Amino acid sequence: MKEKLNVTSLSLVLINVMYVKLLLVVPRNIILAAGNAAWILCIYVTLLELLLFSLVSKVYDFSKNLMDIKGGAFKMVTGILATAFLVLSMSSVVKIYPETVKIILLKNTPTEIIYIIFSVAAIIGAYMGIESLGKICSLFQPIATAIMILCFLFLIPNMHFYNLTPILGKGIKGIGINGLTILSVFSDIFLIFLISPKEVETRKIQRAGFKAIIIMGVILTISMLGYSMIFPYDVSEDFVLPLYNTVRLIQLSDFFGRFEAFFEFVWSISILIYLSVYLYALSFVWKETFDLKYEKPLIAPFMSFVALLSYSSVSYIEQNNNFTLYSIILVGLALLVPVGAQLIRNRERKKI
Repeated sequence: MKEKLNVTSLSLVLINVMYVKLLLVVPRNIILAAGNAAWILCIYVTLLELLLFSLVSKVYDFSKNLMDIKGGAFKMVTGILATAFLVLSMSSVVKIYPETVKIILLKNTPTEIIYIIFSVAAIIGAYMGIESLGKICSLFQPIATAIMILCFLFLIPNMHFYNLTPILGKGIKGIGINGLTILSVFSDIFLIFLISPKEVETRKIQRAGFKAIIIMGVILTISMLGYSMIFPYDVSEDFVLPLYNTVRLIQLSDFFGRFEAFFEFVWSISILIYLSVYLYALSFVWKETFDLKYEKPLIAPFMSFVALLSYSSVSYIEQNNNFTLYSIILVGLALLVPVGAQLIRNRERKKI
């Protein structure tokens, strides 16, 4: 991968891709697992993810890219597993985004048109390269942060501490065991093993990963705390897109009554960055796996494949019923593939 990010841009890219899961996929499953103790569950999974990333960091050599493996068979297996992770992780976002856009914004527009438009936009973003995407994140994140802070402040009058009861929500089991599937919100940290930054010092790259996890954990906890304080326990499970329904409560005046338009702006840009980063990573993995000369010609075919796969699959609600299995696979691949690749590299060193 000739184009490389600096450590700051790497952190911002990682935060953005994890943030997308918060906007679309994860909040409802957090509520279903823990009820209005969702914020406690968020603290728990953040601490657990920090522990897991710390353990992987002790094994993995960040000065090497995940695909930097000499053995042909081992390299192919690593590439196929990495591809499976990236396609699986993308598929949930590619599935739900057009459906929600149609429901919320473009009710009279065929879903196929929405698929085509956002696919073309993601392809253009991926063709720009990872450095350009990192710069876009650097410009976009302050705007997104300001809008989300305003959303939280405007929602404070709707928040009530009594809605947090029962404090443990669905109980310790819901938090400690069922909540383990929520680790998938951090599974996008897998990209740190593929998107090599300019700095090769291991500590700096590790620090970027820890920083992204901590910031994402804080955002996740505050978001779910605010949501749990607004909606009581029996209502909080009903929304498919909890954060969007929360923002819709904001009413500033008769003249400016739809503040969720700003949320939709953040939502759409974040998702396009997410898809562009994933497309770039997919094309890079495929290029390295099969020793191809260029990766950019692979971007459009991969986007077409993922879009067709998502479009032809079951509805998002049905797909979400398999969230536990989906999460276990994502978390397992995100942890085991880097460790496996490093063990293979260690074995190669011993042979030399």
